[in-house]
Amino acid sequence: IVLALGFFDGVHLGHRALLAETRKIGQRLNCKTGVMTFKEHPLELIFPNYTPWLITSNAQKEAMIRECGVDFVFLNPFTEKLMKSTPEKFITDYLLKRYNVKVVVVGFNYNFGYKGTGTTSTLKELGQKYGFEVEILPPFIINTHSVSSTFIRELISCGQVDEVKTFLGRDYALSGVFVQGKGLGHQF
Repeated sequence: IVLALGFFDGVHLGHRALLAETRKIGQRLNCKTGVMTFKEHPLELIFPNYTPWLITSNAQKEAMIRECGVDFVFLNPFTEKLMKSTPEKFITDYLLKRYNVKVVVVGFNYNFGYKGTGTTSTLKELGQKYGFEVEILPPFIINTHSVSSTFIRELISCGQVDEVKTFLGRDYALSGVFVQGKGLGHQF
């Protein structure tokens, strides 16, 4: 499998470029494609007080990734065992045993393993050691800004929702359930 790794919150234009590259490599190698991501943001376990609010729910994230033409979406729990894995253990015990990767596709700032000690350089070294290719995509830049979920959250938090579309590739939307209140809304 050609496997993209990351959290993919918002499935923004940078993520979509990464998914397009994953699909392109899969077609070239005649392989299935997939995304391995997590159900909960890793910071929920590592530093709960610093966990960012999410742009998309897991259901939305999975649907948007599938819309990009990826064959599989692996939405895994982020566990304490996984959190404490060394970068090499993450590769051997998780990626190779579970997914039998041929190519791993990541963004330029991808970190993995215990305390994020695995970098893209580490990933390249482990790829050579264990026989899989690694494709690292550079930052996706729009209007001098590197597109990231963090940057999009900042725009939303500052009320700049009109600018968000430039980076998300769609309007920002919330979903939820309306509940009956006191019926005062019509007065405003």
